[in-house]
Amino acid sequence: MREALTGAGIEIDSADVTQRPKVRVPVDESDAARLMKLIDALEESDDVGAVHANYDVDASVLERIAG
Repeated sequence: MREALTGAGIEIDSADVTQRPKVRVPVDESDAARLMKLIDALEESDDVGAVHANYDVDASVLERIAG
């Protein structure tokens, strides 16, 4: 893909391989706060290179949790 884009004269800023889940797991508001704390703790760990998850939380719930 990169070769095709550069061959077409399109400048590429970055190219990454991403992990995308095939199935998402719905998470309700009561569990979402605990899940976000876990993900934050994992991301802050020097021993963890990347965190991938397949949760599905409504955007309004995430906004309430964030602040």
